[in-house]
Amino acid sequence: MILTVTLNAALDITYRVPRLRPHHSHRVSEVIERPGGKGLNVARVLATLGHEAVATGLVSGATGAALRDQLDAYPSVTDAFVPIAGTTRRTVGLVDASSGDTTQLNEPGPQVTPAEWAAFADRYAELLDGAAAVALCGSLPPGLPVGAYAQLIRTARTADVPVLLDTSGEPLRRGIAARPEIVKPNVEELAALTGSTEPVRAARDARRRGAHAVAASLGPDGLLAVTGDGAWRASPPSRIAGNPTGAGDSAVTGLLSGLAEGLPWPERLARAVTLSAATVRAAGGRRVRRGHLRGTPPQSARRQLSGSGVSPPLRAGPPPWWAGARHERDRQERRAARTGRRAVARRADDRPGGPGARLGPAARPPPGRARGAEPGPERRTDMPLVSTGELVGQARSAGRAVAAFNVISLEHAEAIAASAESAGAPAILQVSENAVRFHGGRLAPIAAAAAAVARASSAPLALHLDHVVSVELLRAAHPEGFSSVMFDASKLSYEQNVAATADAVRWGHERGIWVEAELGEVGGKEGEAPLDAHAPGVRTDPEEAAAYVADTGVDALAVAVGSSHAMTERTAALDHELIGRLREAVPVPLVLHGSSGVPDEEIRAAVTAGMVKINVGTALNTAFTGAVREVLADQPALVDPRKYVGPGRDAMAETVARFLAVAHAD
Repeated sequence: MILTVTLNAALDITYRVPRLRPHHSHRVSEVIERPGGKGLNVARVLATLGHEAVATGLVSGATGAALRDQLDAYPSVTDAFVPIAGTTRRTVGLVDASSGDTTQLNEPGPQVTPAEWAAFADRYAELLDGAAAVALCGSLPPGLPVGAYAQLIRTARTADVPVLLDTSGEPLRRGIAARPEIVKPNVEELAALTGSTEPVRAARDARRRGAHAVAASLGPDGLLAVTGDGAWRASPPSRIAGNPTGAGDSAVTGLLSGLAEGLPWPERLARAVTLSAATVRAAGGRRVRRGHLRGTPPQSARRQLSGSGVSPPLRAGPPPWWAGARHERDRQERRAARTGRRAVARRADDRPGGPGARLGPAARPPPGRARGAEPGPERRTDMPLVSTGELVGQARSAGRAVAAFNVISLEHAEAIAASAESAGAPAILQVSENAVRFHGGRLAPIAAAAAAVARASSAPLALHLDHVVSVELLRAAHPEGFSSVMFDASKLSYEQNVAATADAVRWGHERGIWVEAELGEVGGKEGEAPLDAHAPGVRTDPEEAAAYVADTGVDALAVAVGSSHAMTERTAALDHELIGRLREAVPVPLVLHGSSGVPDEEIRAAVTAGMVKINVGTALNTAFTGAVREVLADQPALVDPRKYVGPGRDAMAETVARFLAVAHAD
């Protein structure tokens, strides 16, 4: 089974007219309606080829009902769509029969609520069981976080299901960082992502950002693929007359079916170009049928050496796989092997102490060590880092918060990872500019230590560079593996703050870095005089915050609502009414700094009001220092630091667990 995801499904309506003339009335010669959206288009072509396809996504209203009725014409496509409120969009195509040109009108789609997104994410996770591959295709409807595809990719990776991603813009950038098996942009989208107009160079850049392979559409010139084994190109032997609408989705179908069947890359590319050419021959809006395939010569792929040059073909084109038996036995064997591997993994997860088990305090593994790290070759214990933007987006969609903890030493990182594993909750490891200064101004050692702990953990953990004032340190974030930065220009005047932060955001976004900033006065920072968090003019103004976000382009905003840094007692009282107003005024997630001094019930109310990222630092240091003092008071002659640093680390882990429970609660 192959799963396709269409989050912004549509009812495609195609009008054919003899000749399209602006400002004139037209008599329509043919009207075609069909279920649409990139993922659904892929599912329809899969059904034509005889594949078992399951189509899921979001549908709503009368248009959504009509779309589902249209799916009845494709018995090989299983309808697994999730209903939401609102109305599914329509796309209208105007086809000029005299020229073959198409004018497309696309509606934006329904607004999706966090609860609806959470329900879909749960259904998607269920559908992955038994899938040979999954395609995530198309635009995102309003209301979904830009990291929605990244979230779905990570879910599929956990289920050992390879992913093909076909989208553009920021969802593509975020999705690539989640390491899909294949991304399929066109050359314009690839250039916008990487800044390079040379396709091979741009595709290699995209692979460095996280994609295992990049298949770039070259329009009528075919497809380019860049993988870890090299680069290939496949193109039709000659220009094919017809309408190109849907050709890109048919190319995705070829790549996806080849991925599911384990075909070599040259065969995947050749299949994709053959299907794409058949779609052009079918003409826009019409269903691709096997007759179109039989009339389209199979293509072959050539190894791409550099630039636009190609070598002789690697192999002849694939056999006409659409005309008869399609190596069913081999396909079933591959699927059985894949299912067996997942079964082994599930059995291992279900055993006592396995990754699927919830651990109590007594069963907690040594800090920084992944649960079940000792099993055999089918186990994977070195996990990729998650991006901060992805974790924050997931928390926001679920109506929760994600906790972010300051890392000063290796023990801090170990304590955070151990508690996140035990809680089954995500967390963010933050390294501040002050911590870098403590380590002699060297970012690399503490960054490498935190990253190593995060990758060895079974919990979803991200790395964040916090309270960065220095531009030099900002520019060091990307090479050291940080997915996000909090750029702190709050000491500058408002105008200077906006200008400096906007520059930081532009620099970060060019490198796929999520950028947080601060507006208002959250006191208690090192070297600052004490600040009354309730003094006039200290708290963040909602109107100013909205303008600030619009002018800077930040991804998240830390706001002053009554908390303060470096508080050792939990006595802060937050302005929850202000938090609600800020949430309404500001389109990006809100961040609470100084959470160490905020009582649990105040944090819970703040999350309900709109806080999404909860920063904790001083509370860990207070717990660590208190435990160390107790041990040394009881054993004044003790000289082995492991005997008192260990209890300090355990005390930090308990503090982390408490904040995780508060932030991650339903």
